[in-house]
Amino acid sequence: MSVSDSDTEFGEAEIQESPSQLQQQQQQLPELIKEWTTTEEEIKVLTAEIREKKKKVQAVRKIILSIMKGSQIGKVNISSGSITNRTTKAKSSLTKKYIIETLTLYFGNAEQAKACAKFLEDNRTTRYVDHLKLETTTQET
Repeated sequence: MSVSDSDTEFGEAEIQESPSQLQQQQQQLPELIKEWTTTEEEIKVLTAEIREKKKKVQAVRKIILSIMKGSQIGKVNISSGSITNRTTKAKSSLTKKYIIETLTLYFGNAEQAKACAKFLEDNRTTRYVDHLKLETTTQET
């Protein structure tokens, strides 16, 4: 049995609970697990390929930007449109260390800053997500 697109249209296959259907689903479980593990392995290979392509694109992007900046070129027309060099402003992430350092500057007191940071950390919302994970066994030789 294969999970079809209609089964996963909303992210989950429908699970039916009558005894005969439950037994049928249990019989299909090994095949579904095999399909899942095979697909996971394919994803690993493709992800590695994508990672390598992204590294290559990043390296070429740096070279292109260097040439464009050095030659003061703002826009390059190509057959499918144009390439422009735009600078955007990005904010750094809010790490615990950054929060404590910044609150220490704000309050002028490290203890108040730590207490405020602890309050923020203790009151963050937590969500739980179920995941399947394949744990491979290592074979000793």
